[in-house]
Amino acid sequence: MKHRGIIIFGTILIVAITCASLARHTLGRTRPDLVAWFSFDDGPLTFARVYTSGSVGPFRVGDTRAATASRLSKVQVPAQDMPQLWRQRPQWSLSLPSRGGGYSTYTITFTDDRVMSIQAFYSVFAGL
Repeated sequence: MKHRGIIIFGTILIVAITCASLARHTLGRTRPDLVAWFSFDDGPLTFARVYTSGSVGPFRVGDTRAATASRLSKVQVPAQDMPQLWRQRPQWSLSLPSRGGGYSTYTITFTDDRVMSIQAFYSVFAGL
């Protein structure tokens, strides 16, 4: 009976890890804080991925710089990140509060005033 329980537990664990690995990139678009718990991108418990299409967090690849700044009016942007929003820099790096606690960092790259790529980053150990 004990042997059977171990086999069932092991099977459930393998299925959960496989599903989490397959869903990592899709789930990372909206919840990089959650995906970091089973990722080892830049280190243990760290998620980092560059997206070149679709929506990532509150942002969308292909949007104009003005539309991206407008989306930020709906979220809480830390004071230290605000000054870069009014400059014509080729990249913005913004740390936005995550639902799971901590901050998800988004690096937004612009070309010709349009969002070309967005890197989502979250580390469980950031800020420790």
